Amino acid sequence: MNCKHADQSRLERFTRLPAFAGKTAARMFDVSPWLAAIVLSLGLTLSLSARAAQAGNVLDVINQDPSYSIFASLLQKTGLDADLKNGGAYTVFAPTNAAFNELSPERQQLFETDSAAARRALESLVVTKKVMPQDLAHNRVLLTSVGGHGVVVDGTEGRLTAEGTEILSVDTSPTNGVIYTIDGVTLDHRHSGRDTD
Repeated sequence: MNCKHADQSRLERFTRLPAFAGKTAARMFDVSPWLAAIVLSLGLTLSLSARAAQAGNVLDVINQDPSYSIFASLLQKTGLDADLKNGGAYTVFAPTNAAFNELSPERQQLFETDSAAARRALESLVVTKKVMPQDLAHNRVLLTSVGGHGVVVDGTEGRLTAEGTEILSVDTSPTNGVIYTIDGVTLDHRHSGRDTD
């Protein structure tokens, strides 16, 4: 199938979604109906922070959302917040407080007491490229995190995962990137358990 026909087929799948769903989400979150339809087709929700009155960069949005407070604190502790303040575009896979609270006590302590190990783990969550939902829909994409780890994002099964970790929602409002909320804490499963690299 050539690219033109593939794109048309993909668009038809999106437009077969209930019309009210994409249009309603678009009005609520100030995004295009096409983007809203893509997000819905992947089983995601648009983050409520996407309709915040004040637009900000990726770090601003994370800091303003109380559900990311542990992640925001660790970004500051590890110095990754300074990187996100710099120019450039970012895709951030952001774990919620609930995800951190599901870690074992030993793993939670490691994040609290070992800044170097915490930074290595969090580096798997940041990509220096703006990757929109439409780039991922019905695709399997290999990204590289700032920590040098490969991150496979899979949107081929009617849902979106990153290294097998489910992506729950997307926020496209940041001025310099995209935030995907994940149902887990790290994406470097092959590395996060051993800190001897």
